[in-house]
Amino acid sequence: MSIALVVPCYNEASRLDTGYWKLAADLPGLSLIFINDGSTDDTGNVLIGLCNQSEAQCVHLSSNVGKSEAVRLGMLGAYENFEGEFTAIGFIDSDGAFSLAEIERITKIFRQRTLPPHDFDSVWSSRIGLAGHMIQRKKTRHYLGRIIASLVTAGKSNCPYDTQSGFKIWVMSSEFRQCLTPPFKTRWFFEIELLGRWQRLHRRKMRIWEEPVEFWQDMSGSKIRLREFSRIAKEILKIRLLKW
Repeated sequence: MSIALVVPCYNEASRLDTGYWKLAADLPGLSLIFINDGSTDDTGNVLIGLCNQSEAQCVHLSSNVGKSEAVRLGMLGAYENFEGEFTAIGFIDSDGAFSLAEIERITKIFRQRTLPPHDFDSVWSSRIGLAGHMIQRKKTRHYLGRIIASLVTAGKSNCPYDTQSGFKIWVMSSEFRQCLTPPFKTRWFFEIELLGRWQRLHRRKMRIWEEPVEFWQDMSGSKIRLREFSRIAKEILKIRLLKW
């Protein structure tokens, strides 16, 4: 089972770990598609160099469209240009928070859980601080994330615990392709939109396996700044208004 992973990038030149991503591109059964989301720094050149030295591919957007749209366009491109080559499609954040061993482990679990007798539609990573697991996360970001997640998912059915974890994979089906057709209404909560779209289009809940990660580390340089909080508040309202 070959998996395509979309990696959205916006102004990541100073922290993109090319050594890490070269190794990730060599993981068996995995193909990386980097989306340069209209970066204004040297991200484009860094990605060109990275793709020239690995099997990874890169798509450059002319303007910044936000994470949700960058991921959507990357996934649609995989359907249109590589249909038949991949059997699964997903995304992973560009910050390198997931270890290479964790990426390999989650993709293995995906291959197991999406085949009979399980038949899950998707596998979502989850940053749960279980005993024996190394989840290195700032307390302020953790608590803020839990408040936002609670506001976003309250009253919504079939929502995993950690909806915002930045590594998710879906079976590359016609059902999932339909969910990608219209642009997302939010920049940060497109996974929740996907759940609603799936349920409205297919009259059933998306079957999700949520897998706790064994190692995850909070990386500096997050694109969410104080000025984004007003936008996030508006997006939470949009999600609350969605019906499914």
